[in-house]
Amino acid sequence: IQRGWGVKSFSFEVREDFVYTSIAPAKPPFSKLDMFLLSRLIGLEREQIGLLKALGYSSGEVASHYAKLVILITAIGILIGYLAGSVLNVLLTRLYATFFHFPYEIFVFSGWLYAAAAVIALSSAFVGAAKSIVDSADISPAIAMRPQSPPSYRKIMPAWFDLSRVL
Repeated sequence: IQRGWGVKSFSFEVREDFVYTSIAPAKPPFSKLDMFLLSRLIGLEREQIGLLKALGYSSGEVASHYAKLVILITAIGILIGYLAGSVLNVLLTRLYATFFHFPYEIFVFSGWLYAAAAVIALSSAFVGAAKSIVDSADISPAIAMRPQSPPSYRKIMPAWFDLSRVL
């Protein structure tokens, strides 16, 4: 690479990539999604959980079932992320080599980076699903077999902010 515009633009490009890759995983997006989906699933399977606990299954066995479900879903996501990330990394390396006229291209597989991504994904999934898993284990059989009570709603706007008068 000749000194001048090419080196500067390449260094800016590398800096941008570093910023993008350091900011993106700062907040795991699926922790709230895991919590929402698993709480809905547990709400739908409430009667079955109560029946299993009435038949002698322990709270730990029920919780481990949902923990295994979280591990399975996260493992599928990790596998898809590994495959897509590797393919996109090779394509991006080729794009840089073509655009900046590098003499050769090197794709380095960093095992520690993939392991760190797996640990972050699993911990994020468990943080998101922890409350739902604990709730599924804490419910007693008699309460679980009853229909779920409707949520209690309350007004969030003051009385003077009533839009029905305007409409």
